[in-house]
Amino acid sequence: MRFTFSLQRVLDLKVQLEEQQKIELQKLVAQSRQLQKQIKDLEDKLFDIEDKAYSKKEISSAEILLLAEFREHLLHEIDKKEQELRECEERIEKKKKEVLEAIKERKKLEKLKEKAYIKFLTEEKKAEQKEIDEHASIKKEIF
Repeated sequence: MRFTFSLQRVLDLKVQLEEQQKIELQKLVAQSRQLQKQIKDLEDKLFDIEDKAYSKKEISSAEILLLAEFREHLLHEIDKKEQELRECEERIEKKKKEVLEAIKERKKLEKLKEKAYIKFLTEEKKAEQKEIDEHASIKKEIF
């Protein structure tokens, strides 16, 4: 007799769901890294602008105004990207919980499968032993 797990299709779906959740988590982590890089690039630009402004000996009021506006623009962009990063980090934490829950669900079903397989083997062994005992009793009756 062949072992079949009655919940195999459910287990397969749980494995598939877990993999999908892990892929989504990887995408969120990549998005977080991208946002971190964008923030660093903006901060580098801000540093360069401030450095150029302070290193010039003579600077016109028009240049000061232009640099101040660009600085404000960069600060606003940095704030915006930092907010996006915070939201992304929150989504990452939520997704991590979902991945852990998917792992738990899969492991529960794998344990059930393992127990069912052990039960199957035990019953199979009992059936074999019963058959051996019947053959032995038949031989005993014949002789």
